[in-house]
Amino acid sequence: MKKLLSILLAGIIMVAGMTACSDKESQQEAQSGDAAVQFTDFRGNEITLDEYPERIVSLSPTSTEIMFAIGAQDKLVGVTNSCDYPAEALEKEKVGDFSGPNLEMIVNLKPDVVVGGTYIQEDVTQALSELGIPVISTEAENIEDIFKSIEILGMLSQNEENAQDVIADMETKLAEIAEKVKDSEPVSVFYVVWKDPFKTAGNNTFINEVITLAGGENVASDVEGWADYSREELIVKNPYAIVSSSHSSAEKETEESLVADPLFSDLEASKAKRIHIMSDDSIIARGGPRIVDAIEEIRVALESWK
Repeated sequence: MKKLLSILLAGIIMVAGMTACSDKESQQEAQSGDAAVQFTDFRGNEITLDEYPERIVSLSPTSTEIMFAIGAQDKLVGVTNSCDYPAEALEKEKVGDFSGPNLEMIVNLKPDVVVGGTYIQEDVTQALSELGIPVISTEAENIEDIFKSIEILGMLSQNEENAQDVIADMETKLAEIAEKVKDSEPVSVFYVVWKDPFKTAGNNTFINEVITLAGGENVASDVEGWADYSREELIVKNPYAIVSSSHSSAEKETEESLVADPLFSDLEASKAKRIHIMSDDSIIARGGPRIVDAIEEIRVALESWK
């Protein structure tokens, strides 16, 4: 991978070298000394930009969704094949998959910055950095991180007021949900990320907080992050309810398919058919503004079984 990226990087530099050099010289001459933007991203990198970016490539469906939500879509010049919400995102120039973006496509779009999750390959980050394109990482572990991501993208795009409006709207919806669950006894919940290998969302994931805010208790909160989980441990925990993405396996899952699955057949949740398949995977898989919709959907499901 490193060798391939090195070859590609060399080719890109040869094609774009003269333009890049002249652009950098012009930018350096125009810089006034004080940075326009300074902050720490989610990888702990200190980001300093002398000018607000006008051309942004997003390697994250979440970042793309946030950019549209805050009205900054005009500054998005490129997105990944997975950036499918809102529908207008499908019209943006594609730069490959978020886990393996096409460097040449990105460079040809002449972005001022690239934004994406902390999962961006180090080789990709390094290659872009060597071309003078900053890579900004945003990835939420909780609701506060989602707010921070919205604030960062609002600041970068100079849409700070819109970003605060989006956050305020989310906070209002969260307060409404909190009012609905305040008198309810929390019930134990297990979230299925993937069935083979068997994975769940543990502590320090935003899904862990989603379950709590919806009136549940995540039985996997004793493990960290996006973790492997054993069927034996799940049987011991015997959760009240199971929540799953519809794409937790190669086949699209349904409530009926999970009830019949040997992984869950011994659980009270399965026997009582307390299994909920998310109506839209993207609302819970992406740490963006629609996460409040995921919380409300799970809350309604849990309440319906009481």
